[in-house]
Amino acid sequence: MTTPTPDQDAGSLYMFNILMALVQLGYDVSFIAVDNLQFMPEYSSALERLGVRVLVHPHLSSVAEHLEVEGSSYDGLLLARPEVAERCLEAIKRHAPHARLMYYTHDLHHLRMERQRALDPSSVSEAAMAAMRALEKEIVDVVDGVLYLSETEQREAETRLEPRGRGYVLPPVVESEPGPKGFAQRSGVVFIGGFGHPPNTDAVLWFVSEVMPLLRAAGAGISFHVVGSNPPQEVIDLAGPDVEIHGYLADLEPFLGDRRLAVAPLRYGAGVKGKMLTAMAAGLPIVATTIAAEGLALRHGITFLKGDDAGALAAAVLELYGSQTLWEEVREAALGHGRKGWGGVACREALWRICADVGLPAPADDAQLGEALTYRPELVRRLGGDELVACYNLRQLA
Repeated sequence: MTTPTPDQDAGSLYMFNILMALVQLGYDVSFIAVDNLQFMPEYSSALERLGVRVLVHPHLSSVAEHLEVEGSSYDGLLLARPEVAERCLEAIKRHAPHARLMYYTHDLHHLRMERQRALDPSSVSEAAMAAMRALEKEIVDVVDGVLYLSETEQREAETRLEPRGRGYVLPPVVESEPGPKGFAQRSGVVFIGGFGHPPNTDAVLWFVSEVMPLLRAAGAGISFHVVGSNPPQEVIDLAGPDVEIHGYLADLEPFLGDRRLAVAPLRYGAGVKGKMLTAMAAGLPIVATTIAAEGLALRHGITFLKGDDAGALAAAVLELYGSQTLWEEVREAALGHGRKGWGGVACREALWRICADVGLPAPADDAQLGEALTYRPELVRRLGGDELVACYNLRQLA
């Protein structure tokens, strides 16, 4: 785990949001980026302004050292990602044995690896996949609570891992703010995703090589836009007359407001995909694969259009791109679905209940939760300035 960079990837956004919610609930929160103890001025400062104590070099040399000194003072510890948990569990057991322990999955890593291997057996070894599954099993057996992003992921985990730790669903928070432009004022389709995540690279390469030729043959004049941090050279090299690789955009909202559709052609992955929630919140109808839509309870033809091979994906893009009536229907249905499932107050109330259920003291009175969790968009401007108002609707997560 590194310091969250919520304007660059969905996983960081989810963690930033949880830290913010814990502070709003009244907890005294400390954060350690296990994989990188360096102070990151832009992002560490935002957490500090939020009220989080950020533990970094030179004041800290390791998690074990910190827990040896302060472990007994913690009521609860939250771990995220299996590699981080693996590195920390022994120190926690030794120095903070009475703290309630929770684990935030982000996604089931062994399931993502399994799906990747099914597409390309040479990309993931059987041994690596088995080792990851064993590690995830170990983690979910020793913690007090496992936080899943969706009921779908929880069911997968319970079937595959049979965890001893109690499971809870904590959806990521996204507040809807659709752009004002209508169907006729928009053009192009957009893919959203940071390229530190291998499924995104595979999705873009596949879409350009297999789907774009079908769209070109249809003569619809559809351009494809790719937005996300750190695109590799093989993605950059895809740029052409109807393919634009934009890379990182500091302010994503105006750009999405000019696009007509979002596409999520993921061929493997696991968990809830931030790109889907971002597009829904921006009022962009989506064409996506089944894997991309996983865990969101979307309905084909109602809240999105589905395509799991190149032909079906191209046909869905052409249908949605060319029909204003369908575009408006899907847009409104997706916006309504998003508001019901991923609003800030509901998700923060869920976190409050989870903390109480695993035995943590609950400093916020449940009668005051509504006021404590009220959406305040000016908060992020105070946290880090305009440079943090970027991808994945961070501005809405106050």
